[in-house]
Amino acid sequence: MLTMKMNRRSATGLVGIAGVALLFLTIGAPSASADTASFTLNSCNIPTVCNSGTVNLTLVGSSIQVSVNMASGFKVTDFAFNVVGATAGLVVSGLPAGFSQGGSGNMDGFGSFEFTIDGPPSSSAVSTLSFTVDRTGGFSSVSQLVEGTYLFAAHVIPDGGGATGFAAVPEPMSVLLLGAGLLGVGLTARRLRKKE
Repeated sequence: MLTMKMNRRSATGLVGIAGVALLFLTIGAPSASADTASFTLNSCNIPTVCNSGTVNLTLVGSSIQVSVNMASGFKVTDFAFNVVGATAGLVVSGLPAGFSQGGSGNMDGFGSFEFTIDGPPSSSAVSTLSFTVDRTGGFSSVSQLVEGTYLFAAHVIPDGGGATGFAAVPEPMSVLLLGAGLLGVGLTARRLRKKE
């Protein structure tokens, strides 16, 4: 009987380890079929611009369509992003009048970014900023435009005046998700051991 319990515990341990490995691989690896993603501009340097908009990415062929949609009461003038992998031949097209592709730049409080979209003065800010990003060799997934401690940053202008500020999308909480998964596996294993 003792031998049977040890084998059952060993099997439970192996299932737990396999579950953790599967969870880690699922969280850590970008999905090959993912062709859209949406992010909220929820980190900010002043409270009045928190949760001021969303950044939507869509893979179209080998290009990535970016759409920055500001919430009611907000507009955007400048935007910044990073690229995973090669930046050779990177081109931003389809920018609205008054916007242009810049080089690398710092977004106040959110660090340096490889690419910026330089916008017009605050009085000409827009509520939706859409453009297409392409590079030599193209993109195979929207995850190739998701890199850095802060994935994207925008210079946010509140309607009706007031202080302007910057809002950004922080790195996903993958470590928190992994921790929650490990806790769940541990609790399940503990419950199974108590039943024996």
